[in-house]
Amino acid sequence: MTIEKVKNQLINISAVCMTTDGWTSLNNESFVAVTVHFIDPSNETQLSSVLLGCTNFRERFTAENLAIFLRNTLDEWNLNNKIAGVISDNASNIKSALQKCNWWYLSCFAHSINLVVQTSLKSIEPTILKAKTIIKFFKKSSHALGKLQDFQKQTGLPQLKLKLD
Repeated sequence: MTIEKVKNQLINISAVCMTTDGWTSLNNESFVAVTVHFIDPSNETQLSSVLLGCTNFRERFTAENLAIFLRNTLDEWNLNNKIAGVISDNASNIKSALQKCNWWYLSCFAHSINLVVQTSLKSIEPTILKAKTIIKFFKKSSHALGKLQDFQKQTGLPQLKLKLD
């Protein structure tokens, strides 16, 4: 019933943008999610999104397998000729899959920022490890923590709490 309702909603849509992502769970099961985003003609001021599926993907995450899966998913929803663009992570397999499908691709801004931050954190890893060691010292010793708090009071510093991460 819900599937038919969504399919009826998508019939009048002229174009959709798709987002997709693949991942492997802690139980070592692989999944691929496909979501489309569109402006519904019945309410042109609101962006709508529909999760077409979050599927247990038992194939290898190759460009060819992903391209077949994505084409089949969009065929099932009658959307293959309505793709205006696709946003996904920067993985080479998904980029190649989208090229095979002849869909315009844009990398996910949030994913790109996360990659920059993770790479940047590696450059200050020794400093982070030293800070963690200091914090662990004060977390393990109530006596040392008390002295730190007394020092903060005496010097007029704000009483801050140490957080590991």
